Amino acid sequence: MMGKMPTSTPGQRRVGPRVPRSPQADERTTLAAFLAWHRLTLEVKCGGLSPQELARRSVDRSALSLLGLIRHHAEGERFWFRLVMAGENPAPLFPVSGPGAAFDVIDADLDMVTDARQAWRAEVTFADRLVFRCRRSGRCWS
Repeated sequence: MMGKMPTSTPGQRRVGPRVPRSPQADERTTLAAFLAWHRLTLEVKCGGLSPQELARRSVDRSALSLLGLIRHHAEGERFWFRLVMAGENPAPLFPVSGPGAAFDVIDADLDMVTDARQAWRAEVTFADRLVFRCRRSGRCWS
């Protein structure tokens, strides 16, 4: 499980292992809960699937797959937290040759799945640490 899940408040209904965010919260709490919800949703949907199942396209004419989403989320976390907030200039995790190529994982194997999950977890860890440092220091972004 990734990130720290928000605690539920009376009257909130759990959805699997996920807890909905509080409807009345400050921006930081709302952001953390939103990220935790979506990160855990992807973990739950991908848990226990084989590389072939993760690479299966959602519809024939689309390159969209769960493995593609893992890769997309890794790049998204990297972009927002490393580039935008930390001021780094990271290279892409999954260099691609054109639009949508990051989702083209039809020939996925265990190594590709492992690499994608490790990259995503590393970016989530970086993001969580950056936000934690911000809370402690009051200096949030570069």
